[in-house]
Amino acid sequence: IASTDYIGLGTTGVLPYLVGAGEARNVLDSVRAARELPGTEAGRTFAVWGHSQGGHASLFVADEAAAYAPELTLVGVAAAAPAAEMPSLVALQWQSAPAWIIGAEVVTLWPQFYPSLEATQVTSPVGLQNAAAVGGACITSDPTSFLAQFASLLAQPFFMVDPITLPDWRAAFETNTPTPRAKVPVFISQGQLDDVVLPATTAQLEQQWCARGSAITVDWYPTATHFSIPTVSAPDAMTWIGQRFADQAAGNTCTQTSPVTPATEPPRAS
Repeated sequence: IASTDYIGLGTTGVLPYLVGAGEARNVLDSVRAARELPGTEAGRTFAVWGHSQGGHASLFVADEAAAYAPELTLVGVAAAAPAAEMPSLVALQWQSAPAWIIGAEVVTLWPQFYPSLEATQVTSPVGLQNAAAVGGACITSDPTSFLAQFASLLAQPFFMVDPITLPDWRAAFETNTPTPRAKVPVFISQGQLDDVVLPATTAQLEQQWCARGSAITVDWYPTATHFSIPTVSAPDAMTWIGQRFADQAAGNTCTQTSPVTPATEPPRAS
């Protein structure tokens, strides 16, 4: 098992949070690094699994693996509550408390990767004042202490406008939305009580990826939240990954009715 630390994490560098291509290359570099360690006898075949941001990274590995690491063979991608359908997720969450969790990182870091973006275009005054502190604490704190520390802030609006209504911001979120992959099997676990990565956006992903011929399996967990889903779904994910290494045929849930109504793509400004 190899786990990336992502470029910039834990240093004074810039962390490319939810920048898909960079995250995926960091994951692929961790596979390469593991193969270089003496005594591991690690092969060229690998699978990925991640939660939330890690799920976003895992899905982007399917986009990047063939070109960035052609010496490796990706057999499957598993993700728990991945931040995936970014335009829909932002459009649904920009006025809610989870906007602080994703937004604080994005408005602090993305303008350094996308010069046309400015935090002041979308962020409220209280959001601008506290984004750096909230973003740093979100990485280093457990969920309970984070929520307790910033309870008063989370009750206030982070964004002053929906970023998806601004063309440059929408383009950046679309760039960092993973695309369906027909040749790589995908397993997604989603808690139906998740109020961070909304179940409707995962249902939208399933709908779109099935339409593109992806071998995607989505398992729904009725009582799981965003923070419990990686633990409760890990055994199923590991079983699924084991089947990929055993070269068993990957099924899909495309013919099943989702328990959640899929989100719809937010309209574009005229």
